[in-house]
Amino acid sequence: MVIVGYFDGIDPAVCLVRDGVVESYVEEERLIRYKHAPNLFPIRSLDYCLKQTGIGIGDVDAIAFGWDVPRYTNGGMSAFYERVNAKYPPDQATLAWQRGLLGEFREDNVRERVRRQLVSFFGTTEMPPLRFYPHHASHAVTAYHLSPFDDALIVTIDGSGDSQCATVWLGTGDRMELIHEVEIPDSLGWFYAAITEFLGFDAYDGEYKVMGLAAYGRPNQQFRAALEQMVPVAADGWTYHVDPKYIHHGPHTFSGRFTDHLVSLIGMQPRQGPIPLTAIHEDLAFEAQRLLEDRVLRLVRHFRETTGRRNLCLAGGVALNVKMNSHIRRSGLFDEIFVFPIPSDSGTAIGAAAGVYHELTGRRPKPIEHLYFGPEYSDEEIELQIASCGLSYRVCD
Repeated sequence: MVIVGYFDGIDPAVCLVRDGVVESYVEEERLIRYKHAPNLFPIRSLDYCLKQTGIGIGDVDAIAFGWDVPRYTNGGMSAFYERVNAKYPPDQATLAWQRGLLGEFREDNVRERVRRQLVSFFGTTEMPPLRFYPHHASHAVTAYHLSPFDDALIVTIDGSGDSQCATVWLGTGDRMELIHEVEIPDSLGWFYAAITEFLGFDAYDGEYKVMGLAAYGRPNQQFRAALEQMVPVAADGWTYHVDPKYIHHGPHTFSGRFTDHLVSLIGMQPRQGPIPLTAIHEDLAFEAQRLLEDRVLRLVRHFRETTGRRNLCLAGGVALNVKMNSHIRRSGLFDEIFVFPIPSDSGTAIGAAAGVYHELTGRRPKPIEHLYFGPEYSDEEIELQIASCGLSYRVCD
């Protein structure tokens, strides 16, 4: 059985799973040299995966997409947005974002986009069956099914995917059971993206710079109090809330990722343009990183204590924060931790394909043993590229 999974947002990618084994994976930017290749359909990645495995498009049993497309089509997501909007009155930008997703992920629109790409690139009018797998379930599949564990707590955390911003699952044998979900607007990914842009970097690109900058910072009680107000902890001591007033719901003078309310709360102007980084920026990064680690540790500690699970699996874009992962590791809460090596949305190409394989066969996909799935180049190919650029070179032993 051959399942192709794809993701077509920021860092679009394609994966090919054959009989439960990940055989090929590549991100579109690696083939076209356009950083992040945002929102491009990864048609060259698909072509690469097929050629690498010696499979034609007609040999593919299903194409998997890691979004809950039926929910966008049957009114489920629309009803969810209405419930959220009634509780947190949105601004026009938020409403436009919601309408955009409802249109983008309608089943007929998704199918037509895939069909057009296949026709224009492969010249085929035959399209493999298209199947859909919920976004956070796709993350969870990569975290658990591709791990070496047969028993684990699974946690996924990102900006948002479908209605969810974080999920907690129990993995037992070949089954995953959803036991907790955190929904929009309570997104730690959105919180960290807001701080990323406040510090003058691009969200969904520069978060690693904030993580690195945090190492130079020092505790700052003013920033800590502000961020605690932005992401307060509930009375139970482990659930948290992210106030959308500071992220999406309000005036946006400086960035679409945070409102002017956050500027007032933090008490300083956002860093923009060529303004150099100073100690005050380092301190804000420090406090943002501290808060992220604290909230995630509260979450995983609660479910470690209530479920007794000794292994932890992590995925979702926030799991790219290696400092946070290290903090969890050092806590001693778990015997073993597996972080899926491509935890961001690119990895849902793998998760959707592996999830659909499990759905169709009832069999658990095989754990990954390496990451060498992408292109390799011979000396002759490298030499041709150098020569075509008119560069001088020498061959070393």
